[in-house]
Amino acid sequence: MLRIAALGTETETSPLITSAGRMTGVECERIPLDRDPKGFDAVVCCGLQGDGVETICEQAHGGKHLLIDLAVLETIADVGAVVDACRDANVQLIIAQPSRHFPAVQTVRQSLDASELGAPGLLRIHRWTADADERFGQLLLREIDLANYLLDGLPTTVYAVARQAGGIPDLLQVHLGFNGGAMALIDITVRLPEGDDYYSLSLIGARGAAYADDHHNTQLLYRGGSAVAERTGENVAQWTELLQQYARAIEDSSLEAIGVDSALAALRVTTAVGRAIELGTAMHWQGEEYEPV
Repeated sequence: MLRIAALGTETETSPLITSAGRMTGVECERIPLDRDPKGFDAVVCCGLQGDGVETICEQAHGGKHLLIDLAVLETIADVGAVVDACRDANVQLIIAQPSRHFPAVQTVRQSLDASELGAPGLLRIHRWTADADERFGQLLLREIDLANYLLDGLPTTVYAVARQAGGIPDLLQVHLGFNGGAMALIDITVRLPEGDDYYSLSLIGARGAAYADDHHNTQLLYRGGSAVAERTGENVAQWTELLQQYARAIEDSSLEAIGVDSALAALRVTTAVGRAIELGTAMHWQGEEYEPV
């Protein structure tokens, strides 16, 4: 039995715990940050605030295998610190991006791999939510990683504009140019009225297109009278796949860090987005870092 301690808020850890409950040989429990995860074999960091990286490194030094949500890491230095801590403690490290494993995103990726869409041309992502100022950077990091994942690599050119409200960005538009002519357009806003968020992802290729907007897997039910939209539990599917990968990696005892290169790539692009906004110009990849055009 693999016993996993989940770090993060109840909202952040709930899908993980639900997924673990559907698996055999895995138990998962949310614990407070100040509780010693003694008796647990591994730790999953779904979301941390403040001294998050310090907390993660403490878990590694305590001999706990780690599965970390990419959005917990804010800088390239954070990634380096976690990698060093896990290597020194001889524990397994996986840096994962749960959004990659949503069923709709996996369907798009599989269509690309099967050459059903042809060469990718345009990826468009809308992420609209309400009152998420404190996690604006996390939202951006997730979508940047998805663009890298679906378009196979770092963009060569990064441009972005943002609207500020009280010194805090509330609307961001990002344009990424990739080798071969593909591009990604990402827009994020945190000023929707209270209620459900809106998310859509579409990819147009040379021979076809894919469109995914039902990330909550909402089902339309009709029993007479007015129709009702009801969310099912399948929005936890991304964690099931990640937990299976995590369990296999721990069982194999290879201790090879997984997901580090993807995390570094997403953070490099996110940093370039910030500089593009600050300088008001596009940033171009120069082999080791992005520089103003």
